[in-house]
Amino acid sequence: MKQDVTIDAIYEPKADKNQDYVTIQCRAIIDKPSSLTGVAKLYVKGGDFDPENRVAFFSIHREFAAEYKFVAGGNISELTGVPQSIQVTELADSTYVTLSDEDKKGFSKKLNPETKAMCLSAGEQVWRKSELVETSEFVDTLLATDKVKETVALKV
Repeated sequence: MKQDVTIDAIYEPKADKNQDYVTIQCRAIIDKPSSLTGVAKLYVKGGDFDPENRVAFFSIHREFAAEYKFVAGGNISELTGVPQSIQVTELADSTYVTLSDEDKKGFSKKLNPETKAMCLSAGEQVWRKSELVETSEFVDTLLATDKVKETVALKV
């Protein structure tokens, strides 16, 4: 699946960080298979797919950013001449804790975007990392998350 990865923003370093590097925020919007089923697909434009926003951050030397003319709105693949994609990797907590400190970099807890609750897979916390990779064909590693059944007590 090909992605168009664009530059959302370029951030200057904080005062206590190396001033030679800037942080690039990239975004790709991909179509993932829809969660809609049956007749519901007929009533939603593009009902077979749901757009998914993917965001990745990386730091590069400011001279490199200037050389490749990185600017907000620019397409990374076009600017560098190398196909780029944002790849997502998810790990269960039992796997994450076995990683070295170096390999843990970039992972964060996966949260439900609506409830902000921690996502679980088979009862384990899920860790997620989005990273820019040099390829037009990418393979995501995703975990099925547990379905949450919430009981709400109503006051009468």
